[in-house]
Amino acid sequence: MSPRGLLTTTYTIANPPSGQVSDVGVRYVLADGTDTLSWQRDAQWTVYPDDHIGRASGTATRGRPAGADGYRTKPDWSWSQDTHSYFLFGKDGAAHWTNDFRSTKAQVRVARATTGQAGPGVQVESDGDDSVRLAPMEPALIDDASTDIVYTGAWTHADASAGYTAGDLFGTESFTDAAGATAELTFTGTAVGLYSARADNLGIVKISVDGGPAETVDLYGPGKVPAQLAFRSASLAYGRHTVKVECTGTKNASSKGAFALIDAFQVVEPVIDNASEKVVYKGSWTHADSTGTGSDGDLGSTESFSRSAGDTATVRFWGTGVRVVCPKGPNQGIAEISVDGGPATEVDLYAPGKRFQQRAFERTGLTEGEHIVRVRVTGRRNAAATDAHVVLDAFETLTSDLFPHRAPGVALIVSARINYPDLAWGNYIDPAITLPAGWSGTARVRLLP
Repeated sequence: MSPRGLLTTTYTIANPPSGQVSDVGVRYVLADGTDTLSWQRDAQWTVYPDDHIGRASGTATRGRPAGADGYRTKPDWSWSQDTHSYFLFGKDGAAHWTNDFRSTKAQVRVARATTGQAGPGVQVESDGDDSVRLAPMEPALIDDASTDIVYTGAWTHADASAGYTAGDLFGTESFTDAAGATAELTFTGTAVGLYSARADNLGIVKISVDGGPAETVDLYGPGKVPAQLAFRSASLAYGRHTVKVECTGTKNASSKGAFALIDAFQVVEPVIDNASEKVVYKGSWTHADSTGTGSDGDLGSTESFSRSAGDTATVRFWGTGVRVVCPKGPNQGIAEISVDGGPATEVDLYAPGKRFQQRAFERTGLTEGEHIVRVRVTGRRNAAATDAHVVLDAFETLTSDLFPHRAPGVALIVSARINYPDLAWGNYIDPAITLPAGWSGTARVRLLP
């Protein structure tokens, strides 16, 4: 990072993936309000129509200013402003960003992604070799190809080279019709979901968490619809859990097969540990872990503490609420906790004996979005306490949906290689990208005030 805000990211791919990939580059997470893309690029032609997504320079907005889509209704705007694709997603498909905003801009010299045309954001700077596109952030997923998943029995693991994984998350899927074959994932979190598909050759699976009662899920559908959240677990206590998917070898009468299909798992992990880089500390905090004494009962066996008045710990989070988790004990004092700069709530952390993982503070009912919670050391204590330490264990975020279809933020993707020769949008697989081992690339992004 230069003093003038130029972030240079150099990356190396030690072991290039097999199969075909759509692009190769770096993904940055921008603010959720990012809604404007402007660019200058080395175009293939000198003249383009004013509304062409491949024009040499222009400005695109995430939404269309006016006009309502209707199935089989002629639009009164250009294709670049379309937010639906009835051909690809059917008449009930959800609206997307405009084609102009989400299309790849190839061979850019400068590209700015901002909140409003003159608002804050970032500027990609290139010599004309890089491509830029914007996409919704996807939730953090564990792909079926991950080594964290333990498969038993006869499973087939397919990638894009198989020719039938289009639409699958990460372009891969794992499937079996062997009764008793299982896939197990051990994870840390408070819930887990299974992404599979609906198809006319899929059968019935059993899914259990921590060895509890199994839930049966019928994966049949009249035509293949990939990347479907087929299972959501109940809320779990934060910690280590195991989910198991079992092929039953059975199906309903309409299905042509009894296959089980794994696309990905989604783990709900709302806890921000005190040791996370997301927590910004100011002052003289001490950070303890399991190598010392006294933190064994904390989440992750870590805690951070201070007794200096005015010291703060601040976290930005996304959601509708937040909990502050602290141990309480005989040497702990009073903290002030505030959300979004509002009035502070005094929280007394004293207890006659140490009690781990206490929900010391909770705020709910916030508008879904980004918020800030701050913990401040007051240096005060009640008469029974022997000291005025404020001890932090973790922050727990609350959201309206445990399994969101998209994560907060806008993805800015700066690609050094793309696998289609002309400007386009969507998923393309020709020509294939081939990378030698140890291939490197560089992206340059300048932060705008």
